Amino acid sequence: MSESDSSALQLVGMFARRAAALVGIYAVGYLGFSPAWLVGGVILSVMREKWKREKSTKREVSRAMALNSEQLTLAKLQDLPSWVHFPDVERAEWLNKMLKQMWPFVGDYVKDLLKTQWEASLAATMAGYKLNNFKFEKIFLGDIPPRVGGVKVYTDNIQRSEMIMDLEIFYAGDSRIECSFSRMSAGIKDFTLHGVMRIVYKPLIKTMPLVGGMQVFFLNNPDIDFNMLGVADVLDMPGLSGILRNVILDTIGGMMVLPNKWPIVLSDQIPTKLVTASQPKGVLRVRLIEGRDLMKKDRNVFGQGRSDPYALIYIGSKQFKTKYIQDTVDPVWNYVCEAPLLRPDGVRARIDLWDWDASKLDKDDFLGRCSLDVADIVAAGSQDIWVPLEQARSGRIHLQLDWLNLSTRVADIKEQLNEIEDLSAFDHSGLNSSVLTVFIDSATKLPMASRAAAEPNPLVRLTLGSQKEETSCKYRTLDPVWEEGFSFLVTNPLTQTLTLEVMDSTTDRRLGHLQMEVKDLLRETKLEVHENPYQLKDSGPISKVILSMQLRILTHDKVENTDDLDASLPSALKNQPVAPAPTPSGDGNTTGGGDAAAPSPARPEPAAGEPARPEPVPAQTREAVESLIQNLSGDAATTESGLRQRKPENPAGKYRLGRVELTLRYSETRGALVIVVHKISSLPMQGDDIPDPYVKTYLLPDRSEDNKRKTRMLKDQCDPVYDETLEYSGRLNEMRIRRLEVMVVSKKTFARNPTLGMLHIDMSEMDLTSGVTRWFDLEPEDRFDS
Repeated sequence: MSESDSSALQLVGMFARRAAALVGIYAVGYLGFSPAWLVGGVILSVMREKWKREKSTKREVSRAMALNSEQLTLAKLQDLPSWVHFPDVERAEWLNKMLKQMWPFVGDYVKDLLKTQWEASLAATMAGYKLNNFKFEKIFLGDIPPRVGGVKVYTDNIQRSEMIMDLEIFYAGDSRIECSFSRMSAGIKDFTLHGVMRIVYKPLIKTMPLVGGMQVFFLNNPDIDFNMLGVADVLDMPGLSGILRNVILDTIGGMMVLPNKWPIVLSDQIPTKLVTASQPKGVLRVRLIEGRDLMKKDRNVFGQGRSDPYALIYIGSKQFKTKYIQDTVDPVWNYVCEAPLLRPDGVRARIDLWDWDASKLDKDDFLGRCSLDVADIVAAGSQDIWVPLEQARSGRIHLQLDWLNLSTRVADIKEQLNEIEDLSAFDHSGLNSSVLTVFIDSATKLPMASRAAAEPNPLVRLTLGSQKEETSCKYRTLDPVWEEGFSFLVTNPLTQTLTLEVMDSTTDRRLGHLQMEVKDLLRETKLEVHENPYQLKDSGPISKVILSMQLRILTHDKVENTDDLDASLPSALKNQPVAPAPTPSGDGNTTGGGDAAAPSPARPEPAAGEPARPEPVPAQTREAVESLIQNLSGDAATTESGLRQRKPENPAGKYRLGRVELTLRYSETRGALVIVVHKISSLPMQGDDIPDPYVKTYLLPDRSEDNKRKTRMLKDQCDPVYDETLEYSGRLNEMRIRRLEVMVVSKKTFARNPTLGMLHIDMSEMDLTSGVTRWFDLEPEDRFDS
């Protein structure tokens, strides 16, 4: 198309838009609509044009960065490539020249990959937004290849049989991808991406190609942007465009952002599980306690500022969201979350703070962010820090960070369950004591899919609590081989059950199922089993599934890494010749059991060339483990029962001022006295007013501001329920010689804050090691004036 033709088309398009606007204005007046519709349309149009200009400017900068490395110096400081900032990151112009030469062939490969692997995943994700029947119509990656801004190769703290490198990827090409869904056509163009991609080459082998496989993944969610085509162009404005952006981010995160990865097997001489299955190196636990001096985004008629702050926490592909705290710039969240990580080095945890907008007419206001290097947390083990917010005029947040290693010591469960109990009053998305890794190898002799004797398209669904995973589908086979691994966070291995279902993807018919109690692994050597055949229930008479499973307990202690090749490689397979998965005999050597659980199968003798199985646990060790399991199970039942019995016999107490329920316990893990304020019963009225109570504590004799702890205030409550945790750091011997002062105070806006009742607790009389939960009578304030 010539330049004159292009200019003519642009002129026609501009004339059509102006004519449409005039017709719209005329229609508003002719049909008698309110002028508010016209004003709203103008505002929406202005917002859309501003949004598109900002995107266009950003895209041009990204395009320049992708086309010419020298122009990078003209970009903003945060957009400069990593080799400018970090001396251990190297330029890779030779790699960029190779990418340019290979790009047409890469385009054909990606086109096939999107159609065969990503289309189904995208269809499932978009179905969650009520957009059905998704499929790609046209895929064109353009002529501009991605650019590698820098390469970092790791030489320290890596295993002898692997290579690890990070690539900083810039992509701002002239791509065009069109799709259809729900009888509509849409698409994206001018796609941009910026992120750090890690490539792990493992294991190294002695024959060509010298590398057995690759794992490719992003360390964190990459920054993406794009323009829309077709019906989606109508949505290209703030807010609405976020739906499609979230779909793409969810798909990329679910496949290629930690803890997910894209495995590529390069040699058939190694077991597939070395590439496809990886156990996390540990779990990052983040406690967001509070914030101070946040920016004031909402102002009332008196000019007083406030905000309704909440936080978004990003760790790899995981995102966590706190509740918003209303009308404050000093919020107390007491929020805790956890995320497993395959490798901590290079990963950053990011926390974004936002001001919640109740009207929903505008997007939430940004209050600042902070970013933390996970490798620093791993080196320290634990950190209790105040972090200033970036991109904000003021504000800081209080964080407690813990890196939890993986242990095979069953006794570590008690410590973790105690710590979870300490944190139970925190707002959280689920706390865990262990990690379960499951490798689905294969299945044998599955039943037919229907009476028509059609072979099924089997896949495996795994469920543990609220966590669900699913393998890929294998087509037209009774003996599928999946060779896929998954990791689950386990809250309590003593009580939780793993459910496995083999499904026919075509009919959604269940071909067999299995339930296994996680605690059965506690009785195994090193808490793991390898390539065991399990009999499927409600299936064929000899239908079995081959599994490997590994349980690891979270611990704050350092754990020596003794792996030769990979944390996911079973010890029985290390340094052994490669052999196919064992074929179970048809004599039913595993017991079916009931639906509640399936016991570990009897281990058949290894065939010739098959790797030896681990020896059973010695008798004396098994007895010790059984005793520990029984004791822990009893403790758990007692704790749950105790937590349910919280009704005092005399709600008003001895002095008719009410009673407060507290849990007092010393946590060796955190080196602190933990006070859980559960609830208060029967507080007195303040004349005709219902009190607005909160609880305040001091660890006497110190009554300084730094020694004060308090709960949130609850409005108009005589029986408030808090379930909040307060802490005092220090040694156990120091706590035992102190007294705890507990005050219940009512906070009214235009009145003095009266003390409704108080009490002193002598710590020497409390069993802080085991913990105490009980009701305490509130007494008059004048009894403690001295």
